[in-house]
Amino acid sequence: MQRVEIRRKDDPRGNFVREGFRSLGIMDIARVEVRDVYYLAPDLAPYALRRAASELLCDPIVEKYRLGSGSGFEVLYNPGVTDPREASIRKALADIGLRVKPVRTAANYLIRGRYRPELIRAYAALFLYNPLIQHLKYRDETVPAPRRYRRSIRRIDLDGDLNR
Repeated sequence: MQRVEIRRKDDPRGNFVREGFRSLGIMDIARVEVRDVYYLAPDLAPYALRRAASELLCDPIVEKYRLGSGSGFEVLYNPGVTDPREASIRKALADIGLRVKPVRTAANYLIRGRYRPELIRAYAALFLYNPLIQHLKYRDETVPAPRRYRRSIRRIDLDGDLNR
């Protein structure tokens, strides 16, 4: 999967996250940067990836995009969980002539200051993501393309006889 990172100028989400950690007792966080991340199909041509980033995913007035790997950690939906933004992003990409499948989204958090990483990981589950449907991804992990779902229908007679 190819990674597009979007950074907003003067993004207030970082202050919210820093204050959330401070409310849990982690006081030495100087700054938190929050970035939107999009993972697009691995076979997308470089010019198409730049076009998707510059024309659709990024508002050039208040945002900048970057292609490639990032820092910090990311929150992604678990495999098998529907990403609520995926369908609309795929449709918008198709509207500008790019047929892209698959698409995944994430939120990237870059934390600056003095802290213990294990505390950040433990406390992040309290307010940054839902561990039932999302997970943390660190720098060195890859984002696999979602597998194709194969529907399987099993009919069960109401009287419980599985042999019919």
